[in-house]
Amino acid sequence: MMKSRPMAAFVSFVGCLMDIQNEIFKQALCITDPIYIDDVIFEDGELHIHLNFYKGSEFPCPACNTMGCKAWDTYDKTWRHLNFFQYKCFLHFPSPRINCPDCGVHHSPHRGHDQEADLHCCLKLL
Repeated sequence: MMKSRPMAAFVSFVGCLMDIQNEIFKQALCITDPIYIDDVIFEDGELHIHLNFYKGSEFPCPACNTMGCKAWDTYDKTWRHLNFFQYKCFLHFPSPRINCPDCGVHHSPHRGHDQEADLHCCLKLL
């Protein structure tokens, strides 16, 4: 079934708004590649921002700093962030375990490349 022109325009408009929303949160949280905003959910007076990283992303080893390590697997972590206006904010991230060829598998300190230091500061555990 084809969408009517007004419906297609509306869908396009909503998609544009979602891109703008994600860009605002990306800037506010200092997020850069390989991490991105996967979803933003507002419910029951709480803001839930779901982060993710691109498949095949490489990370530095948290133990020996070897660059180019792949994610072994992930475990979900949730942080309570500062409020956005009066609303509680929670960040959800599938934190990768890193498979280092030199020293084995380690839990990542939930950041990607060295340029992710700003995100690391934003995600400090309370």
